[in-house]
Amino acid sequence: GQIRSDGAVVFGLPMPLTAVQLLWLNLVTNGAQDVMLGFGRGEGDELRQPPRPPSAPILDRSAIALMIPPALLMTGLALYLVAGMHRDGRPLAEIQNAVLLMTVLFQNAYVLCMRSERRSIFCEPVLSNAWLLLGVGIALGLQATAILWPPLGNVLGTAPVSAATMQFCVLAVVGTIAVTEATKQAVAVWQRRR
Repeated sequence: GQIRSDGAVVFGLPMPLTAVQLLWLNLVTNGAQDVMLGFGRGEGDELRQPPRPPSAPILDRSAIALMIPPALLMTGLALYLVAGMHRDGRPLAEIQNAVLLMTVLFQNAYVLCMRSERRSIFCEPVLSNAWLLLGVGIALGLQATAILWPPLGNVLGTAPVSAATMQFCVLAVVGTIAVTEATKQAVAVWQRRR
């Protein structure tokens, strides 16, 4: 969120999300889905992996490398969306609504990709973490409620989006999956060469 906000300021664009929308985003994605990630089964080869040294950081180079490319993609897409809608004269509330939806969908895709740090989302059994699927479903349901139920939409500044915006959001999800999976492959190659 902070990178997108800073980028918007640098490029003279409106703020992509309001404070209330940022709180909502964190509630929906961190509260509803990310917590459920911990309920999944392991990757199956944990006992064959060497133990991590006690002095190893919680976020090592591999973990950081897995986060940076998708985050940069999301930031770039959010700024592109804001710039395009701003150039087209769209109201600020509509721009922020679109960015919020895209960010929730991005987070859904990213957390599903990260069920495994090493295996592709396409090789992971669909029900390998039913709790995570439930969490993603809850996050999507809450976001749909925010968009479609006027009392909540009035508080959050959300409303139904256009077909073009939804299409852009779906393409952003596809891009997120592609970049995350490519990053996982690159990190795996790097780790094998170490």
